[in-house]
Amino acid sequence: MNFLKKAFFASEKSDELSTLPSGRLYLTRSPNSPKGARECLYSDACATIRQTNTPYYYTLMVSRMYQEGELDANGSEYDSDEEESDSDLGRGNGDSANRIANGHNDEWSFTISEDLQIYSFTNEDGTKAISWNDLNGDFGDRFEFVIDEEIKYSDIDSFLLSLYKCVYELKYNESSMGIEDLNQLQEFILSPKDLLNLDKLKKDMSDLDAVEKNSPKKPSKVFSDDDDYEDDEDYDDDEDDDEDD
Repeated sequence: MNFLKKAFFASEKSDELSTLPSGRLYLTRSPNSPKGARECLYSDACATIRQTNTPYYYTLMVSRMYQEGELDANGSEYDSDEEESDSDLGRGNGDSANRIANGHNDEWSFTISEDLQIYSFTNEDGTKAISWNDLNGDFGDRFEFVIDEEIKYSDIDSFLLSLYKCVYELKYNESSMGIEDLNQLQEFILSPKDLLNLDKLKKDMSDLDAVEKNSPKKPSKVFSDDDDYEDDEDYDDDEDDDEDD
């Protein structure tokens, strides 16, 4: 494969920690979603981990790629199908998953955190993929970056190690320099099965909260003046008994 491609916003920056230079970006939804189960956002993309100006904060950037000469003279290019697909997502620049737009739907940015619930897996066709939560989507929505087959496994492992180290740093607010192996980050490494169990637990808890909110509440006891009067009578009776004694 010819890797002579470029991202519209790409530039050589020292804040780029790790890159997967070629893959495809998908949005996967719940099987019950009326929007469909899987949607290809970018058929050709790269994924990059970048350091921010804030300590322990990192971003995962997924950029649409172009073949050399693919951009028009104005430096812009739209695919009509992709533009329609993007509008169906109903997202803006203020979302948790942000498009670096400036008139183009060419890049997504995600703050790397434990909430993304990142995991990797192998598809039936043997391709490797990285999946993470769509924090601004519906329940069960996730992004998938399917990695090009020509990317070495060692490069994929290195990228994953960098991802999980970023999660570690944000959670503990400390450097991950001493971490050299994924085995040291097992607390953050999930599998699709683990995620299904977590999602089921969250859904059950959400359903329980909904039931409790809709359940009729028992009326609290309201004390009236009559109650106070009765209490005074009981008190007077006790005093009379003491005098008789």
